[in-house]
Amino acid sequence: MRSIDEPTYRSLGRETVPYPGRIDRYAPYTPNHEPPDRTATKDRARIVAGRVIAVAQERAAHAAALLEREGIAVAPNAEAWDSAGCWLAEHVEGSREPGSDRYSPGLPRQYPSPAPTQIGGESTTQLRPFWRCIALDFGLLLGQHMIAARPGAGWTVENALPARNSNVSGESLIVADGIVLGYPLRQIRDFLHVALLTRLGLLNEAVSPLGNAMRRLVTADNPANRDDPAADLIAKLEEFVMEYGFMPSGEELYLLAEQFGLDALPPLPPNLEVLRHQIAP
Repeated sequence: MRSIDEPTYRSLGRETVPYPGRIDRYAPYTPNHEPPDRTATKDRARIVAGRVIAVAQERAAHAAALLEREGIAVAPNAEAWDSAGCWLAEHVEGSREPGSDRYSPGLPRQYPSPAPTQIGGESTTQLRPFWRCIALDFGLLLGQHMIAARPGAGWTVENALPARNSNVSGESLIVADGIVLGYPLRQIRDFLHVALLTRLGLLNEAVSPLGNAMRRLVTADNPANRDDPAADLIAKLEEFVMEYGFMPSGEELYLLAEQFGLDALPPLPPNLEVLRHQIAP
């Protein structure tokens, strides 16, 4: 059973307020299940991932058709995805739905106060519901292109990996020969959130080219580049501390560990371990 608190793609398709942006002739994904990053159990993760993977080719075609209507080349290479990323960054919208302006601890701090959670009626932390549907389709297109560019690659669900069999996330990822090549759904979501913050003036750095997701395939076979969720989590915490000066709460730490596919919090470097036991301001 899915959590009744989580929106489904069907409910995301029913926006309640008007939006200035329009994307004509686009039929969003609207089945009655929650997004794959919002599943709450291992069984639910596999069910949702299976449904998403089953429609990967169909939904990727919708994203490709949108790019073609916009005059953007569609191809499984880095340069084409750089262009697709530029279009996405120019058009992505924040949510204007009621409650979408709630604070997110991942928002860049505007010293000495937290950054605004809404600018001009547009959420700085939540994507427009319609764009959450688009994000899924573009993630599936990116994944299909990864498969096309790398012989032997294919989709799998995160908790199908032996090292992550307790993970409750329904994220679909691309693997080949036991190597994780990428998390295309997550990569698109992260790209869109950074692009939104940049457009709203909360980040001063340029958005990294989306084509980098394809460029990493070239080096993915190098054992040094294989996925290391513990190291990735620690790097994320180092970034958080550099930005805010304190560690996330204990509950947030364990939620982050789950998001990185870990059963428990890994040993932390001394500087993070000290901050972990301090009370955040």
